[in-house]
Amino acid sequence: MNTQGKLEFKRFLKSFIIISACSLFADLAVGTSLKYLYNHQTSGFQYRTSYAIDSTKAEYVVLGSSRASHHYDPHIFEQKLNASFYNCGRDAQGIFYSCAVASAIIDRYNPKCVIIDIRPGEFTGNDEGKLASLLPHHNNATIHEFLKYNGRFESLKLLSNVYPYNSIFTSLLLGVTSFNKKRAGDYKGYIELTGAVKDSLTDLKESNIVDKNKVKELTRILFKLDKRHIPSVIVMSPLHYNYSNNALTIKLCRQICSKFKSTKFVYFGDAPICKQGKYFMDNWHLNAAGAKLFSEAMISPILSVTK
Repeated sequence: MNTQGKLEFKRFLKSFIIISACSLFADLAVGTSLKYLYNHQTSGFQYRTSYAIDSTKAEYVVLGSSRASHHYDPHIFEQKLNASFYNCGRDAQGIFYSCAVASAIIDRYNPKCVIIDIRPGEFTGNDEGKLASLLPHHNNATIHEFLKYNGRFESLKLLSNVYPYNSIFTSLLLGVTSFNKKRAGDYKGYIELTGAVKDSLTDLKESNIVDKNKVKELTRILFKLDKRHIPSVIVMSPLHYNYSNNALTIKLCRQICSKFKSTKFVYFGDAPICKQGKYFMDNWHLNAAGAKLFSEAMISPILSVTK
């Protein structure tokens, strides 16, 4: 290499080092700022996820998707069970999320009962990218082991301080402004819904292609609960559809739950309430009146495993 070439290489190397250092510093600075904003939220779905993972000490907890967050009213459970209750449900989540949060909870303490709400088609479909809500908690060893289901190369991506907050960047910024007032209010994780639908029901079908990892993770968390003598209830809560109690999801739930003495499976997919649109905000979600009736109906199954 001639003298000119050596000079150009040195200039390139110097520029590369400066740009890399600036990029690393920017990543650290922005990532640290986003982490601060995340950890200092006092409301909203991200706050509720953090509270469920790091803080709740409720005697009864429920996990699941938006159906969980809108169907289980803590007012009813606390009154009927004379015990504390926290709703850990989160919109657009599935069994991986439920198992991850449940694992983090029982790493801290032993609840009296863990309830996991199951959706139709829970064990099918691709959940890649759906665990982004757990990325801010990647330093929690229990949560970290589930992040492999979020996509490939997650451990490599998490070398970035900004990456855990990519999907919630906008909501974090809005959360510290006046827009925070527009967040849906909740009571111990429960968000009530309003509205009603027509009584006419349509058929609901699901895929028969099973994700074996989902079956494995539900089985694994139930094994952990059973070993710790923590009773659990797996629930298919009401839905405003014609849905067969011989559907694949139901068969798998019954099969998995039958392996554990302290686990009970409860199916509400054909309960009388399912045919009454006045109790549903939409076909998937109960409104506040429906949630009250369903929560009251859940007391007996819970007591059957906790007494």
